[in-house]
Amino acid sequence: EARDQAMDAFTQLIALAFRCDITRVVGLAFGNGAARFSLPASYNVPASPRVDSGDSGDQMHAWTHRPKDDPATLPALQIFYRWLSERVAQIIDTLVATPDADGRPLMDSTLLLWTSEFGSGGPHTNGNLPVILAGNACGSFVTGRHFEATGDRIAKARVMHQIMVSMIHHMGL
Repeated sequence: EARDQAMDAFTQLIALAFRCDITRVVGLAFGNGAARFSLPASYNVPASPRVDSGDSGDQMHAWTHRPKDDPATLPALQIFYRWLSERVAQIIDTLVATPDADGRPLMDSTLLLWTSEFGSGGPHTNGNLPVILAGNACGSFVTGRHFEATGDRIAKARVMHQIMVSMIHHMGL
């Protein structure tokens, strides 16, 4: 349960830091896959058998190394991805509910990037990475769009780089 409490605290700190204009950039890593990220026991993540990385048990890294056709793999990973999705939604909801100095929701002036190190095709691959942008940074970004990167590996990677460069330019860096 400590992980849930820590995320609640981080979410409130992010909103407070933005509301007080202490910072305009926050980075939050839930822990990369190789960090042996686990959830509280109440989430009932099953134990993975030992995998090629040497890991086993109820941690995300072990499950990402399990065969995709193993019937236990997808349900176990869904527990982790649901938890991550709910935490990102919690951050967004908090930013929507927290007014800035002018009384507008913080989310109106925020751009949130959420991505993963796990693309399709196996553990630690960077192909078909899921990327979500939320907010529009005071109208600087067009919302409601879906992109699908096409082409070879380099062309697909270029799309992610273009997103990051656009964000960096928007921040004046």
